[in-house]
Amino acid sequence: MTLVVQLDPTTCRDSNGVVIMLNMAKPKLGVSAMEVMTAPEAARYIGVHERTLAAMRARGDGPVFTRKYLSGRGVRYSRSDLDAWINAREAAA
Repeated sequence: MTLVVQLDPTTCRDSNGVVIMLNMAKPKLGVSAMEVMTAPEAARYIGVHERTLAAMRARGDGPVFTRKYLSGRGVRYSRSDLDAWINAREAAA
């Protein structure tokens, strides 16, 4: 029996199963739900200073992030993870 899995052509998984975005050009108008942001972009998106986001990341109480990215440098946040984190905080308030 052969199992065929068709993935979205813009994503793949690394050896740990982490989804990696490929060929994702940033849209000029609007924001894609699959958009990946740098730490400064994510900080602006959720309305905190970049140092605050770094502190939350160190404490483990910030949005989900990944260090595994094609460039191998820095951390990245997906817009959907940022939205989920914002929604969870609003629900807890």
